[in-house]
Amino acid sequence: IRNKFYNLPVILCTAYDTFKEDIKSIAADFYVIKSFDLTELKKRIAMALEANIPTS
Repeated sequence: IRNKFYNLPVILCTAYDTFKEDIKSIAADFYVIKSFDLTELKKRIAMALEANIPTS
């Protein structure tokens, strides 16, 4: 995904919380740990979209 769509934010949904320490090595911008509620997912999506707004 990163190679083709370098500016596309990536949100990882995982059952493992070990990604907390290694989030950059998996090339995800944000993550949510299963089982998450929709409010948490919406918050992460909003954060990803805000972080990806072009400044020029």
